[in-house]
This record gives sequence, structure tokens and C-alpha cells, in this order.
Amino acid sequence: MTVNTKITELINKNKRNKLFTDRKNISKLAKSMLNTTSVYITMYVLSIIEDANRDYTNEDIDKIFKTIE
Repeated sequence: MTVNTKITELINKNKRNKLFTDRKNISKLAKSMLNTTSVYITMYVLSIIEDANRDYTNEDIDKIFKTIE
């Protein structure tokens, strides 16, 4: 193994360690992003319902959400 390869491996290892230093922060960020995504999906579904200009039952709305999943 050359010195250059060892240096590259150390650099890559340190980059990963900096990314995953505090797992709580990463999980909080992921949870926040999922919540934001959920809000956007809900807004999208509500816009579909409003554009359709018809009365939907709860079952119809559940079908729309299941289709998106």
C-alpha cells in the first residue's frame, strides 16, 4: 500500500467521522425532514381534493394517501 493510498484512506475516514459525530443531531434532522415531507404530501393531497370540486368521503381520502405511499 502506498503512502498516497494511506493518506486518502485517512482523509475519507475523517470525513465520515465528521459526518456522524453526533447521531442525535442526525436523527433529529432526519425526523424533521420526514415531518416536512409529510406536510408537503398532505398539502398536495388537499390541493388534489380542492381541484376536483367534488365531495370526498373519508374512504376516498384514505385511498388517495395509500396511492401516494
